[in-house]
Amino acid sequence: MYRKDQLVFYGNTGVCRVADVAPLPQQKDGRLYYTLIPLFSPFSETIHVSVSTRAFMRPVISAAEAKSYLDNISHISAEPFRSRDHKETANHYSEMLNTHDCMQYLQLMKSLYQKIEENARVGKHISQTEQRYLKQAECLLYGELAAALGKEPGEIRTEVQQRFAEEKQLA
Repeated sequence: MYRKDQLVFYGNTGVCRVADVAPLPQQKDGRLYYTLIPLFSPFSETIHVSVSTRAFMRPVISAAEAKSYLDNISHISAEPFRSRDHKETANHYSEMLNTHDCMQYLQLMKSLYQKIEENARVGKHISQTEQRYLKQAECLLYGELAAALGKEPGEIRTEVQQRFAEEKQLA
């Protein structure tokens, strides 16, 4: 069970602070619920989740793990996914996001950044589906690394972009 004020990674919402662990006032069955406050959401929302939920929830990674992900960006191998079938593309990226794993987020991002560059050379863009999954992976990754390192997501975004750019220059 998670404790009050602990940071957790919840589903595709990302990093949340556990504001409380208690029964909901309107519930008479006495079941415990987590009250989660998303850390980096542009909306002021509160999420109530049963402590016995099957929804994905885990502690936020450690600062050491976050630093390791950043330090190893250049070692991540990722090939652009190619399919003309929009459902297949969506399923591919959805599976990567649903691992809730920072390495998978980085691989997704790196593969789509490569695809953006390749497409730009011939005057094309990535699909809206790919843009949506790229944005979601970026938000989830930047939020978790920021929470682990005590920074803002914008700072993490800048650092990740710099590391991708440095890697590109070395190639």
